[in-house]
Amino acid sequence: MANADQTCPAAGREWRYVHGRFDEQASWRPWSAAVVAPGTQLTYRELRRSANQLAHYLRSLGVGPETLVGVCLPRGVEAVRVAQAQQQTEQP
Repeated sequence: MANADQTCPAAGREWRYVHGRFDEQASWRPWSAAVVAPGTQLTYRELRRSANQLAHYLRSLGVGPETLVGVCLPRGVEAVRVAQAQQQTEQP
C-alpha cells in the first residue's frame, strides 16, 4: 500500500487514501453536501463530526487496524458514516 506522502510516478500526484481525500474536502468545503440520500443529506462538516465520534467510540472498544467489525446497513447516510469511521480507526 502507498503511504500518504508517496507520489504516483505515472501521474506525478500524491497518493491519498479515501479518508485523506475526505479530510481535504471537509477542510475546503465544510458546508457542501457530502452525502445525499432520499430525504436527507449531510455536509462534510456534519459527516466528519459524526464519523469522528463513532471512530472514537470504536477505538474505546479496542477496534483498530486488523480488527474485524461486522456492519449490516442499507445503503444511505449511515452506511457512509460507518465506512468513514472504520477507515479512521485504521489510522495510527
